[in-house]
Amino acid sequence: MTVQKYIIIGKYPNLFGILNTYSYLCTPKLSVNALNNYIMAKMKGAIVVDTERCKGCQLCIIACPQKVIALANKVNLHGYPYVKAVNEEACVGCASCGIVCPDGCITVYRVKQE
Repeated sequence: MTVQKYIIIGKYPNLFGILNTYSYLCTPKLSVNALNNYIMAKMKGAIVVDTERCKGCQLCIIACPQKVIALANKVNLHGYPYVKAVNEEACVGCASCGIVCPDGCITVYRVKQE
């Protein structure tokens, strides 16, 4: 089992070279979206939120295409409501939540399914 960990602080792993090479080698040219969907279908994701750093801005909730994240009913030590993963099985590890998080408090894990 292969596990990949991405700590997102305003960066996304650069897949352009991989996508460009893959589409060049394939006889039928695949679009980047089709290839991205193929890659994400073989990946299972999980997120970890640092609840003490989260300020509850809800940008990650809006950015999540799978609706994995929701606002918790509790508050952290600073008095902010924080986000939590509510639908963990649906996470594909796209890292959209970590990219938009202004405080960098979301860690995205990706596990390759075999």
